Amino acid sequence: MEGKKVAKNVYKATLLVNESVALIKKNAYERALGKLKLASIIAPDQARTYICTGIIYARQNRNADAITQLKKAVSCKDAPASAYTTLGSLYQTNGDLDGAISTFKAMGKRFSDLGLVDRSDKILALLERERDRRKKATGSSKGSTTQGDYLQDALQSGFHKWSTFRMPLKVYIEPAVDVDGHLASYDDLLRQSFYAWAKALNRKVSFVFVNDPEKADIQCHWTNDPAELGDGTENGETKIRFIGETIVAASIALRAKEPEGDFPFSDNLVFTTCVHEAGHALGLSGHSPNPEDVMFFSVPLADVERTVTERDKNTMLKIYSKEQSPQYVLIDFLVNPVNSALVGLAVFLLILLGIIVPRLAKRRTKKTSLGSHFRSSQIK
Repeated sequence: MEGKKVAKNVYKATLLVNESVALIKKNAYERALGKLKLASIIAPDQARTYICTGIIYARQNRNADAITQLKKAVSCKDAPASAYTTLGSLYQTNGDLDGAISTFKAMGKRFSDLGLVDRSDKILALLERERDRRKKATGSSKGSTTQGDYLQDALQSGFHKWSTFRMPLKVYIEPAVDVDGHLASYDDLLRQSFYAWAKALNRKVSFVFVNDPEKADIQCHWTNDPAELGDGTENGETKIRFIGETIVAASIALRAKEPEGDFPFSDNLVFTTCVHEAGHALGLSGHSPNPEDVMFFSVPLADVERTVTERDKNTMLKIYSKEQSPQYVLIDFLVNPVNSALVGLAVFLLILLGIIVPRLAKRRTKKTSLGSHFRSSQIK
């Protein structure tokens, strides 16, 4: 294999895993599991067998079984870094930040000579900060809550929202490049994610899609470049620019394929990721501590349909129902290019009136004075 001699059992197991990958792409999970089980018997020390099995279980929303398989994968000598990142993501999905932190620490230690220390350190810093924040707020690192909203968690970077003067927000989606026929529907799923928020918020926000990125308020594109995806393990990264409380621009980068490149994302996972990142673009800088919410800290790997929950909706509505400070209302009005033109026209009219009105008043005063003098003379 790849120019290297391997044992016959390893070769047979590898063929079985390759066949399972093709079946996973077709969502034929049970047939794939059969081949993977046989591969694990023939060659029990191959990490890829357990990674593929874990991904199937994760897609079936069997997270406990998926974690068991990924723990087997990371114990293998040939375990890649992706086995650790997938296991860490599963722990996050379960709300177990301690498990995720332990996993990424092990990843950094094992791959210290492969340039992955910086990557694992960045992830660890984020996870530890989130764990400490949750412990301080709730007394537990799991942080799951059944309250009606998670506003305090959502506003970690302060209060920011789009101005009503900017509605409908203009969204540009860079066309997805087709990969194995699996990206044809991605753009449509991204559009649907924005509509999901508009519907949930009773049209307090609205969107139109434009073909020119220069005219867009929110720019979106698909990528597999780790530099554009936060710590490199994220499926999406959103950046916003704001003035005071007002968001004036946002950009969303979305991963087009799983990190190892073996499997395309399912439509459900793509949609969940898109809704999550659209939520960030609308002003939710933080995350929900509840795994059921679409704005949870980690997007689940389960191949199930997810969308805006009642708690997601309540949190966003509190942001868009809050009155802004007077100075930011003025900023909101001025940052809109159309409104800026109106302001310019208004200023011009005020200047014009400032010139004309005094002159008219002066002429009227003269006429009134002359008329009074004439009438006075007649009385005399």
